[in-house]
Amino acid sequence: MPYEVLETVVPGITLVKTTISRNLLARIYNKDTQETINRSTGCDTLPAARQWVLTHIQDLFAVTATPRGGGANSIQRMIVKHLEHIRSRYEAGEIADSTYQGYAKVGRHFIKWLPINGYKKLSDIKRSSLMHYGLQRINEEGMSPNTANLEIVYLRMFWKWLQDEEILDRPLRVNSVSKAVENRTGGEPFAPGDLKAIHADIKEWVKEKGPEGLYGRQKSQYNKLLFQLFIQILEESGCRQHELWNRTWKDLQVGETKTDRKRIINTVAIPQRAKRGARMCVFRGDALVKIKELQRKRCPEVSPNDYVFRNEQTNTLIDISTFSKYWGDVGDRTGLEYKLHTFRSHRITQLILSGVEPQLVGRNLGLSLKQIEKTYLRFTPSGHFEALVQGDLKQDVELKKLMI
Repeated sequence: MPYEVLETVVPGITLVKTTISRNLLARIYNKDTQETINRSTGCDTLPAARQWVLTHIQDLFAVTATPRGGGANSIQRMIVKHLEHIRSRYEAGEIADSTYQGYAKVGRHFIKWLPINGYKKLSDIKRSSLMHYGLQRINEEGMSPNTANLEIVYLRMFWKWLQDEEILDRPLRVNSVSKAVENRTGGEPFAPGDLKAIHADIKEWVKEKGPEGLYGRQKSQYNKLLFQLFIQILEESGCRQHELWNRTWKDLQVGETKTDRKRIINTVAIPQRAKRGARMCVFRGDALVKIKELQRKRCPEVSPNDYVFRNEQTNTLIDISTFSKYWGDVGDRTGLEYKLHTFRSHRITQLILSGVEPQLVGRNLGLSLKQIEKTYLRFTPSGHFEALVQGDLKQDVELKKLMI
């Protein structure tokens, strides 16, 4: 920064003028540390700046330099470059949209978290500095094991990128965290009665009126009704949230069966960049029909190009954080701590319990058979008893009980 020395007020404090500010700066030199610190005087004339320095002289000699980000080896700068690298891979079609969004979110987290915790330069991170990062996030900051493990995956990927770019060559140890056994082998995603309580509470919440938001403003009734239907469609379809969020009505088909038992069948076109690639998700339910009726009634203009989850007055996409906040409000009211993703797990479990072939479940909802076998086949329906234990004993009419 070019500057012009105007006057030395006292030994160690000089008034200077720069080209980027109209106010004069007090330049303080510490001969012990050989550091120079600039402080604005807030004055644009020499007499006024001189008087300001004499008034604040004790405070000026007490100031110390604040460590900054680390220059070319700044952690923040390197993470920004790494996120640009991930974005280039995403644009090239190497990684799915949901994967990119997840990595981008975690990268933004580390841009803040690392400097706050004393890691401002790459040299601040030693081989074992972040060894117990996952446990710290869980025990001290209340994160879930899944979130902590995703952040650990990103850390390892970031460090490998630094090594591939020949910026660093030392390894980094970050231990993964494991879920408790009871969490891996527990029951269905929603405990008995909880889903019914959630729907009942949302119904009451939609009816309520009055100051609920900041500064006494009411939540939009349209948004509340749309949120209620969003929850319904998550339960009906089992889709991931982001797979539904950016869809327009052109991406959907809604039809009714021709049999005596009228059923509404929905088909959603999931894009190529989703996990497991493009697919058509088919499910039964009337949530999409109700959303269309709501928009025809409330929105000034509707067309096939509209977003399914559009704003009331304009065809712009509602910020998904709005519905996340609503879900948090529902959790506060019910005292139940479930994630929106639980609706997906609940739907998959329902399909497995009803005896749908795992291959069809996986294709419809974007799951691998390995994931289904590992997570959901513990809910094998009792109706499969014949295939499981008596497939080679066709002559047996009943199973003898050895113990009572």
